[in-house]
Amino acid sequence: MWLTCIDLRFQMRMRASSEDLRIVVGSSADASRASEIAMVINEAYGYERTDSREIQRRVQCGDFRGANRVLHIAYRGDRFVGCISSTPHWDGTCGQWGFLAVAVDEQASGVGSALVRAAEERLVEHGCTHAQIEYVWEPCRAKGSRLNTWYSQMGFKPTAGSCLLGVFCCLCMSAQRCSPAVFRISRSVLTLFTEGIVGGPSVVTPFAVRKKLPASTKQTRE
Repeated sequence: MWLTCIDLRFQMRMRASSEDLRIVVGSSADASRASEIAMVINEAYGYERTDSREIQRRVQCGDFRGANRVLHIAYRGDRFVGCISSTPHWDGTCGQWGFLAVAVDEQASGVGSALVRAAEERLVEHGCTHAQIEYVWEPCRAKGSRLNTWYSQMGFKPTAGSCLLGVFCCLCMSAQRCSPAVFRISRSVLTLFTEGIVGGPSVVTPFAVRKKLPASTKQTRE
């Protein structure tokens, strides 16, 4: 009984936290918060991944309807909690998303999955059938293994060329007694399905199908 009450309180807290999560396509309206956004992103990456100038350039792309690459921004209330970029015109019918970052205190809360969903919805709206991601995989580090597992659960598989490059990098680093770090290119099929809620079809990967999100997390353009 006691454990059941704790579980119910946890579910209610998670439901409440997801309801106030909103994802927008970044625009000039977000440029004034570039320093704050860059700081959160760098903290999430653990090193200086970006700066305010790059963030300003990225969000301003959202001002143009025909923009190829845009930055999706996640807010919890008025607080920036994460971002992801999407690029439909990448390689034929294969789009790309990247620059994924979630605030440290919001990780494992569903923000990352919501951002991926927003990015992949945009890719399919532009006619994409596949999505590509690129990232550095560090198999000897716990964080690197968790990230690689998460991508695999979403249906991403490394390309043949990426696998060969990975083997070569591991051999070279082993010879130098360095911790291996592999640049990996992976692709996934974009899956279309109907949720049966207002808004109609949504695009998700197989992993996201098992982690359905409420309609309130659907991205909007401000």
